[in-house]
Amino acid sequence: IVPDILVLLEQSWLVYHDLIELSAEGFDLSSIFLVGSATLDPRVFNLFDQSCIFHRPLSSALFLFPEEEYGVLPQAGPQAANAGLEVAMKLGFRKLLLLVCDFGAVDEEYQRSVDAMGTSPRNLSLPLLGSKGRTIYSSPELSVTRQLFERILYLYGARALCVGEGSRITGAESVTFEQAKQ
Repeated sequence: IVPDILVLLEQSWLVYHDLIELSAEGFDLSSIFLVGSATLDPRVFNLFDQSCIFHRPLSSALFLFPEEEYGVLPQAGPQAANAGLEVAMKLGFRKLLLLVCDFGAVDEEYQRSVDAMGTSPRNLSLPLLGSKGRTIYSSPELSVTRQLFERILYLYGARALCVGEGSRITGAESVTFEQAKQ
């Protein structure tokens, strides 16, 4: 899967390192439009042919450039999924397909695909009713992230189809991949 747009928040140099590794493996980033936080490692922008910058509402960078207030996303986080949703809303999209936007996992120990890039160890100790009616495990941080995600869906009147077995997301209908393709 090659995305048209990639939204990044991370200010860590590890994001740059991960993208360099992808490039070394032959993955071409040039066709992807980068939407990056002003706090993103500046080297990341050079890896993409097209990009734009947004500000997080409480970022110190915004205070240095107050004339760029038009480029502020309302929440811009706390996770990239939230910022990505806000970018989609700003671009006018109101019908979305969410893939692996789970805010939790079915198994407390198996939190991510072994093929996923980067690390994000979490303590998934909060049992919740999942989108398929089974118990899934989340964390207080991911639960708040999901609530903020739901708030943006509500504020913009957006609707979504969600493929995956994670947290139940208000404003999103849980479907199988086959149903989503119809």
